[in-house]
Amino acid sequence: FNGIWRSGALTESAIVREAFECRPQDKIVGFLYLGTPQLKASTTISTPDPTPFVRYF
Repeated sequence: FNGIWRSGALTESAIVREAFECRPQDKIVGFLYLGTPQLKASTTISTPDPTPFVRYF
């Protein structure tokens, strides 16, 4: 599976806000797209070592 977070102009679009029945005080902060990619990614991202940031109690 794969995913991507998208924000920007679509979060303020009147058409999108209407489709989601947003009230004036509602705020769309972004969209999370999840699924299975059709193609293999052309780049890889290394996973950092979490040891410096994680502590178990």
